[in-house]
Amino acid sequence: MKLIHVSIQGFGKLATLSVDFSPALNLVWGPNEAGKSTFQQAILAALYGFYQGNRASTLEKQEHLRFKPWTHAHYGLQLTYALENGRQFQILRNFADDDVPTKVLDAQTGKDLTRQFKVRRHGNISFAAEHTGLSREIFESTVFVRQAEVKSLQNKSGLVNEIISLLDSGTTQTSAEEVIAFLEGQIARVGSDRARIKRLPLAQERLKKLQAEYDALLRARESLHDAVLQKQDMERTLQKDRTKLLQYQYLILDKRILELDQNLKRSEDIRDRLKSLQEKINALKAGEPISDALREGIVRKFQTLDNQKEQIEEIREKIAQQQSVVKGLFNALSEYAGMEKLAEFLSYDEFAALQARWEVAHRAFGNAAREYDEEVKRLRSQNLDVERLQRIYQLSAEDSRALRQQEEDLERLQRDIRNLEWEQKELAQKAPFTKTMRWGFSGLGFVGMVGVFLSLVWGLAPWGAIAGGSLAILAAAGFFIYSQKQKRHSNSLNDLITNLNGLIARKNDLESDYRSRLTDLGVENFRDLLEKRLQFEGLSRKADARQRAREELDSVEFQLLKYLGSIGVQSLSEEELKTIGSQFKSYFGLKEQFDREKRILEEARKDLVRVQDRLELTRESLLERLQEAGIREKDLEKALQQFKKLLEKRKERDRLQREAEKLQSELEGLFSGKSEAEWQQQRQEWQQQRDALVAHHPELKGLSSGWTSQKLLHEYTTLDQRRQELEKQIEGLKATIQTVLTAHRPQAEIEEELAQADRDVRQLLNVRHALEKARTTLRDVMESYHRDLAPMLNQSVGDGLRLVTGERYSDVRIDPETFRVNLVVPETGEVQPSEKLSLGTQEQIYLLLRVAIARVLSENAEPLPLILDDPFVHFDHQRLLNMLEFLTKLSEKNQVILFTKDEDVAAWIKRHVEPERRMILEMNG
Repeated sequence: MKLIHVSIQGFGKLATLSVDFSPALNLVWGPNEAGKSTFQQAILAALYGFYQGNRASTLEKQEHLRFKPWTHAHYGLQLTYALENGRQFQILRNFADDDVPTKVLDAQTGKDLTRQFKVRRHGNISFAAEHTGLSREIFESTVFVRQAEVKSLQNKSGLVNEIISLLDSGTTQTSAEEVIAFLEGQIARVGSDRARIKRLPLAQERLKKLQAEYDALLRARESLHDAVLQKQDMERTLQKDRTKLLQYQYLILDKRILELDQNLKRSEDIRDRLKSLQEKINALKAGEPISDALREGIVRKFQTLDNQKEQIEEIREKIAQQQSVVKGLFNALSEYAGMEKLAEFLSYDEFAALQARWEVAHRAFGNAAREYDEEVKRLRSQNLDVERLQRIYQLSAEDSRALRQQEEDLERLQRDIRNLEWEQKELAQKAPFTKTMRWGFSGLGFVGMVGVFLSLVWGLAPWGAIAGGSLAILAAAGFFIYSQKQKRHSNSLNDLITNLNGLIARKNDLESDYRSRLTDLGVENFRDLLEKRLQFEGLSRKADARQRAREELDSVEFQLLKYLGSIGVQSLSEEELKTIGSQFKSYFGLKEQFDREKRILEEARKDLVRVQDRLELTRESLLERLQEAGIREKDLEKALQQFKKLLEKRKERDRLQREAEKLQSELEGLFSGKSEAEWQQQRQEWQQQRDALVAHHPELKGLSSGWTSQKLLHEYTTLDQRRQELEKQIEGLKATIQTVLTAHRPQAEIEEELAQADRDVRQLLNVRHALEKARTTLRDVMESYHRDLAPMLNQSVGDGLRLVTGERYSDVRIDPETFRVNLVVPETGEVQPSEKLSLGTQEQIYLLLRVAIARVLSENAEPLPLILDDPFVHFDHQRLLNMLEFLTKLSEKNQVILFTKDEDVAAWIKRHVEPERRMILEMNG
């Protein structure tokens, strides 16, 4: 993945920022508070948004609110990036809406691709995770390195597992974990000792039951004696319970007879009272023509009438108040006659938009003009001639190349001159015919001539003349030969001197012209010219920015004055524009409020008419219902009094009726649906049963109890159930004693099943042991994969550290569980934790670790960009240069976006990185 372009309409302090990224190295530099960190957050928000789930957390909402633009109306951005396969995507996000509308487009065709990804609420779309293969947390912890957070990856064990998963299979869901989960499921199917419905515990339970059955068989042979003793105890208890049951029978019959006598007496009293009540009810009922439905209908009509009267009064009060409000607003609007005229041409929102544009343009022009003046002042404070700098900046490409060519020609001529001077010196030292040789040949010729002369004068032998002549001839020949060599040497030396003088003359002419052109430009050499040209680039950019800001301001002013001319405004100032805006806003607010209150007044008047109509209909309907009740009075107040008297009679009759119904219900409840004659017959039966009990058991006579018959019956029932249970148990003991041996299966059959169950349990235990061993082995393999990650990271971080530290450190040991780094100290060979080194070295190590992880992840998936926020704070000068060289080389494969406030970093990149391989953005806040 490589970022191509970002356009920020509004994000924090950033507004209308557009940046084209280089696919290699990108530098964003500027002072603190210039907006670099905000720019980084904008990139992260463009890729992953603010929200990671369907429900927004409090922290995510706070982060969303934190980057709301300070002064700009728009809150959104667009990001374009490319994948390694060449596809390009454009992301559009609108953060001003709480649901963060987001679109993913094909940057080359414009096709909407949003629905091709998982779409959740609040702009949470999975395109970044799918394209990079990284979650937001892994992205921030590896390739997104903020200032002072270089070491934050350490001890994040969860991220280690996710990174290993990515390296293994390209996803964070590892196949090894799925196999372990499968083994866990198989172990669960076999079951543990605590599970109750699995195969192993069921087999163990069967073994336990068979063992219990076998033990019971053995115990049964010894249990006959205990069974006989238990049966005797139960029989004694049963005899006591039977005696108590007779007592309960007598008490129940006696209590029922007593309670029945009381109910018969109560029934006579109730009948007398019912007769008296019926006479009163009949007296009140005579002459009452009103029914329940009619009574309730009249009551509701009277209530409706009262409610409608109250509504009318309330509406009238509301109308009076609303009229006062409308009048006050009308008077207030009359003070904005000019704004009313302006409103004919544009709305307040349109005016506010133009006002905001003017204020932004005005501030932008002021800032641009101030920056231009400050740049001019800065250049002049360095004793630089701005006009001369401008001439340098305006040099054509041909003139620049010509000056560069002259400088290179001078350097080449200087080298040639130095070479010729060296050749001249060497040639002068190698003269073939020296003064000594010349005198030697002369002496030899002189000796030869003297010998010839003496031989001729003195008459010596002829060989003397021959020898002397030979010497003279030899001397003459040698002198001639070396004279020729000397002549050729002199000619060569003269040619060399001529060439040397020619080169010196050409150099002097070229240098004179070169120095003359440089003097006119006020520079010493071509490098000085380039530096001064770079110094003027900033001033030129600021001049262009000032001109663009002026044009934008003029455009907005023209549109504003076109409308404000209708109210006599011919020129604009910030204070005047704010005053007009405030008045215009107040006018629209008053106008909107006036219209709203006027509508409310009209609605209230309509409501009054409707309620009055309903009141008249209610009055007519009420008089009709009263006539049905026998009330002919037309005056509603008098009719109401007559109606209330009827209601009082009806109320008293209803009360008496309820009392009679209650007594009747009590009378029916006394005999539980039977007649009095039937209860008399029942009493005789109970009397006979009680007498029969006393006749057979005289000791029962005279017994009494404070319990009711129901309570006594409950106790009798409970005791009788226990009696029945004891009788069953006694019968069971009898059968057990009789069939103690026949109640069990044969011993051989039980022992055979017991052996088979034991074999089943042992087999299942072996299976579970094998599954658990496989699970443990697979987990060990996963842990070894953690260790296999270490050599890859050791090699990558070691190579980078060797370059950054100038061969000082190269051997590193990385713990794959915690990403903690140890180094081998070259002087002692000892392994030391990185925390014992300087802070600068620590930050270098962990920066290289993040780079290594990002590079390893890039090998398995999409090449990832590296976003670095001033990670060189504690680097010394030399290691900073080494790290910059490392990042420059790294940018050949992975896009690097470096944020810094260090001007030296910016200067180094300008000098050492080709313009086509870099992008430099300066932020000034």
